[in-house]
Order: sequence, then structure tokens, then C-alpha cells
Amino acid sequence: MALPRTRIVCTLGSRDPSDPSIPQNAPDFVDRLFEAGMSVARLNLSHNRSFAEGASGAGGGYAREDRWLDAIEAAGAAGKGGRGTDRRPSVLADLQGVKIRLALEPDRRREGWSLAKGDRVRVGLGRHLPLPHVDGGPELAEDVRRGLAAAGRDGLLVHVGDGETLLRAVAVDASGAMEAEVVVGGTVFDRKGITFRGVVLTVDSVLTGKDRHDLARWLVPRFLAGRVHFAALSFVRGPADVRTLRDFTAGLLAAAGEGAPPADAALAEDAARHLREDPALLAEYRRLLAALPADGARATLLHLPVVAKIETREGAAAAASIVRECDGVMVARGDLGLQCEARDVPRLQKEILRAATRAGKPCIVATQMLDSMERFWEPKRSEASDVFNAVLDHADAVMLSGETSTGLYPVRAVEVLRGIAEAAEGFDDPALGEREQALAAFYGAVRTERAWHGPSAAVTDHASYLAALSVPTVGAKAIVALSLSGGTARMVARFRPRVPVVAGVYHATVARRLALSYGVLPVVMPAQPAGTPVDRAFEAAFRALRDRGMVAAGDHVVVLCGRPLGGGAGTNLLSVEEIPGG
Repeated sequence: MALPRTRIVCTLGSRDPSDPSIPQNAPDFVDRLFEAGMSVARLNLSHNRSFAEGASGAGGGYAREDRWLDAIEAAGAAGKGGRGTDRRPSVLADLQGVKIRLALEPDRRREGWSLAKGDRVRVGLGRHLPLPHVDGGPELAEDVRRGLAAAGRDGLLVHVGDGETLLRAVAVDASGAMEAEVVVGGTVFDRKGITFRGVVLTVDSVLTGKDRHDLARWLVPRFLAGRVHFAALSFVRGPADVRTLRDFTAGLLAAAGEGAPPADAALAEDAARHLREDPALLAEYRRLLAALPADGARATLLHLPVVAKIETREGAAAAASIVRECDGVMVARGDLGLQCEARDVPRLQKEILRAATRAGKPCIVATQMLDSMERFWEPKRSEASDVFNAVLDHADAVMLSGETSTGLYPVRAVEVLRGIAEAAEGFDDPALGEREQALAAFYGAVRTERAWHGPSAAVTDHASYLAALSVPTVGAKAIVALSLSGGTARMVARFRPRVPVVAGVYHATVARRLALSYGVLPVVMPAQPAGTPVDRAFEAAFRALRDRGMVAAGDHVVVLCGRPLGGGAGTNLLSVEEIPGG
């Protein structure tokens, strides 16, 4: 059975090994998710306590995350779900970011804090007040005061969790405590998120101390080892936030002897401090860097792909510029829906998807895709429509959160999501006219993007047109994109051609980075030295595809690559080739 072209991201949660009845504790849990259709496993670092507990050492305090990585590696090791390609599950590590969380008093943490409609409560806006408080910076009280002034006499709405409990702030007293009235009651628990509707938070950096700790001590080392493939950056407000993460990562590598430090001296010093204070961690970095190839693939393997999570008003307003800076985006509808009116979320989702597709960057639609399946065997029909329309709007991937991390039917949720995605992929809307006309209009819209003018854009554009719109003439069975970085395949995939897009790459890590790109089938081929004649590269690619049963002798394929191979010339060659026999 063929895999859906739309990718599925599954969140893996914390296990409770004391309860074997929990589905997520089954020894073959990750394997079953992968078989059901999971392409990317998401590990949420928000709940890791290493930073709070001061754990040190290379990977110290991340035993749970490493166990998940072991399970993910085992799920893909036997090629299960590969179906002829070199498909393996990828890993997206999600940084917490500037999330404001509730901290309950010790005697309330087990049972939670019960709030009834109409109650008056006080919540401290800092870390050191002797009452329930939120973990915010020293400016939080002043931020909330400004929000109150802007909200007027109706008060400032404060969401707890995903909005299940709602407060209305009415004042901030001299001690920095917020006085609020309970609008919608419920029981709230320790570490639940807090969102102040419409309040712009004062933060020095998008990377908190916890994020830097997680990056330095776990995420970047696991990335260098090829075990983590994407970093998700939370609460991105603009392209500068993405550059901050890149600069901090560059500072870590420079401190280990790889490349130059970032221009921001303070950021470079903070990155270097993590390695300077921990000799074992520094030794781990140097060992991992020494293991990387010294050829043309090295620069690609040192580039940490960043997925920017758009979940604030500022981020949504700057979506186009964020897309140009990052490697992928996530429409994080949970926090985005708390920051703005619910009626605005569908429009913002479409705008972000449009910007990402035109730029050739993968886009994930996340949060509550099949929320009811945390508790029930079947989804709500409105949820099915939501997923279907996200695929029609050119989402590269759809994500499950609680459905797979804590829900009762995690594997079933993946199977249902997969079925809905496949139905949407096969849908031709008569109202849009023939599919070819709709694709031609889409191509025209994409061509207006200045970022994609030039030889590479023209070649990938015409490859899609040739394969997808001229099938009766050419009869192409696939588009084969040969690339060191996988970028050529991603550029082709943005046109959503009908035929498969096969990415011929030369490193397993690059293949796994394509797991977020719509419809791309990675094939890892024998390494070809720079300058290899394209005819020889074609022969190796065709042999790999034929051996995997993806094409047969006599089939036609559309091939594109850069000539000379590996010479940095971009994508400049387009050819229709017949698969040879033997």
C-alpha cells in the first residue's frame, strides 16, 4: 500500500512505566506508529527538567528523550514501511521558547487548583511570590498592566491550558500579583500554559536559558550524530529570532573548533560557556565533528534545519519574512488561537500555507487535528473536514499532539489521519476546473515570487510541468531529482506533481530531512565525487530505482540535477530519460 504524500508528524509523550495498560508503553509502540504512516516523531522538550535540576554532562538529564530516539531508530532499522524507498522516521525536537507556565504551591500540585465561575483569585506574576504564580520574567507584571490599560473596562482575558479555563484580569497590585475573576471554571494543574490575550511580552531573546541548555547539552549533539533532524523554535516573532538560534548553534560549533563564532559577542560567549564549563560535553562535540565527512556534504550536515512555529500575532504578521529565513514552518494553532480571535485562525493558516508553498518550504499544520480521538475511537466529522481542507491548502504535513502522546487510541489516530489525507490528495474539485488548469494557475502564482527566479527555479518549474501536465505525451513515471542537500526535490514538490518525486541523495541524514516534504521519496545512492559525469550519475540513480522496484526498464523519467555534479552550480539540467535494462 502506497504511503500518503502528506506527511504525518506524531508527538511522543512521557511514559509512565508503572502502568502497562497505557498504549504508549507498548514495546512496539513507535514501530506501529511508523507502520501506520508516521513520517516524523516530535519530541517536546518543554517538559524536560534537566535545566531546572542542573543536570550536566553530555546528554545528562535526557534519558527519556534518548530512549525515544532508540525506539525511533529501531522502528526504521528493518526498513518497515519503506516500500521500496529509503524511508526512515525523522525526529523534530521542539524547544519550549518563551512559554508562560503556571506554578502551583506544593500542597496543590497533586490535586490541582479548583476554580469555580465567579471566584476572585490572585496569581503572582513572578517567581517568588507565596501564592500560585506564573514563571515569567521581571517585566511580566508591567506587560500585563499595559494589556489591562489597552483592554479597557471589559478586562484582560487570560487563558489557562488550551483555554479550558478562562480568567478575566482586573488589576495588578503593587506586589506584582494579578487579581482576576474566574469566567470559566475548572481544575488547573501545575505547569499548565498561561496566555494573556493580546499582550505583547517583553523578552530579551526568543531563546530562553532552558532552550540554550537543551540546545547545547542534547539537541545539537544529537543533531551532529544524525539522530535529530529538525529543531522547532517556539513563539517566533520575526526572522531575527530564527537567526538567533542559528547564531547560538554557530557559537557552539565554533567553541568546539568548527567555523567562526557569530558576530553577536554576547551570544558567542554564552554558547562557548556551556562547553567550557563541561569538558565531557566539549569532548563529545569534538568527537562528533571529527566523524563527519570532510567532503562537499559537510556543510549540509552542519546546517541545523529550523522549523519556525508561528503562534503569536507578531509571528503571523511577519510570516512571509519568517518563511524566507527558516527551513520550514508550523502553524501552531493552539497558542495562535489563544492570542487572537478564533475566527482569524483559518485565514492566518491559509496565508501562512500560501507563503510557505510559494517559497518551497515545508509547512506543518498542528494542534487539535483529531482532538476527540484522545478519548474516542472515531473523530468528529468537523475534524475530518479540517484535515481534508489543510491538505487541499497545500500543507506538507499534519501533526498529532495529545492524540499520540497521551491519547487512548494513538495508532488508530494515525491510521485515520492517513486515510483522510489520502482522500484529499485524490480529490479533484470540479469548481476549480480541470486539475491541469488549476495547476497551471498555481504555477503562475508561484512564479511571481522573486526568491525563485533564476535557473534552478526555471528547471524545477518545467520539470513539474513536463511530468505532471504532459503525461499523455511523455508518459513519465517519476521526477528524479539528484541533489546533495535535497533542495531540488523540495523545489519540485511545491508544485504538487501527480507523479512521484524521487530524491536521489548521497547521505542518510539528508534523506531523513526530506520527511517533512510533500510527496518526496528519498533514495540514498552511492556517493559520487564532485565532477562525476552526469551520465554516470544517471546510471547509478536508475540502477538504485530499478533495484528498489520503483521503475522498470523502458519507463521514462524526468531527471534534473546540477552540472557539474556537486559543483555548486545549482539545478541547471533537465532531461527526459528512458530507464535502461539490465
